[in-house]
Amino acid sequence: MEKLRLLNNRHVSLWHVYNALLLIVPSVCFNLNTEQPRIFKSPSGTSAFGYRVCHFGSGSVLVTDPLYNNGTGSVYRCVYQDGQCVKLPIEVQSDGAFGSSLACTEHRAMVSVK
Repeated sequence: MEKLRLLNNRHVSLWHVYNALLLIVPSVCFNLNTEQPRIFKSPSGTSAFGYRVCHFGSGSVLVTDPLYNNGTGSVYRCVYQDGQCVKLPIEVQSDGAFGSSLACTEHRAMVSVK
């Protein structure tokens, strides 16, 4: 195995460097509260509300509803604190299908339009 030369003529294998980096890299995790879950009601009444969900910002989630408005779709922002969901003001053409996929970071979101 290849070795790296460090200060004081010490040798360290790449395997040791790799293992050390694994310990340094922070892990990403989340918890699901199964005892007191937050349940959001569909403002539109369709069965597809919640088709895709992602954490957005510090206290909310984005929720898609691809069957809203006869299948053109919609996206809602639901706030944990009050449990309310508000439809985002996005215009979708009548021949489009909006909300079948969703990807988020804390401050940005991408929603597919077919």
